[in-house]
Amino acid sequence: APFVIERNSFQTEVSAIHIIMEDLIKEIREKYPRPLIGIVGATHPQRTGYDPRMGQIIGYELRKHVGEKGGFLFTGGVEGVGIDVYKGVVAACQPAAESSEKEPEDDRFFVLTPTHVLSHLMNIMGEFGGEDFGEIVKMPYALPSRYKTLAERTLSKEIRIISAGESMDERRRYLSQIADSLVMVNGGMGTLDEVFGAIKYKKPVVSVTLTGGAATFLEVFKKTPDGFSELLEKLGYTSEELDVSLIHPVEDIPEMISTLERLVYQSN
Repeated sequence: APFVIERNSFQTEVSAIHIIMEDLIKEIREKYPRPLIGIVGATHPQRTGYDPRMGQIIGYELRKHVGEKGGFLFTGGVEGVGIDVYKGVVAACQPAAESSEKEPEDDRFFVLTPTHVLSHLMNIMGEFGGEDFGEIVKMPYALPSRYKTLAERTLSKEIRIISAGESMDERRRYLSQIADSLVMVNGGMGTLDEVFGAIKYKKPVVSVTLTGGAATFLEVFKKTPDGFSELLEKLGYTSEELDVSLIHPVEDIPEMISTLERLVYQSN
């Protein structure tokens, strides 16, 4: 009997969390103009094949595109690719020198962040030869200050922040379901997790292969998904639940824009 009570209590808690997730996802998707295009990439980009200027150009071109066609952009609010992309977004919002407009445009952008991050609690004496306690602690997530500094150059002068999930892992679950499509720029294991989650929910992913890292790997994965069963198992997926036809590798930025046009604009 005690086991049944615990089990029922656990199931009730899981159901409540699921309802909360669904409500927040619905609220976000109804609040912002569609399509919602998420840009995912590495916090510490692998420099092989990646130049921060690429991230900036991608952000610039995506912002110009949603400005003309409609929609909103978002990232996970992290360093690295996220900052590079937002620099480009903000640059696209600035009035042209010859324009009579004096105000910058709205950035049509938000960050989707967790409320907390999990970190290892280090023994203070560890710096002096002590041992790592190995304990994991929950700490409030702090958005990198450069987002707020950059946002001062937009119409609202503030960055839109949406908190979703208690951890980075939970935030990835939200991201996969909120987006209408993802654009993958460079990336590592966490980015792959986000991308596979999106594919699981039948969302198309545009992978910019020239940015290197996981974005280049995804093109190989599309051709031979069964050859990466160990990787999928580590991330909690199987090849059967991932439709690789939703992966769209592109070689350059113009192809990225034309692919998004076909996938998320012409299809709606």
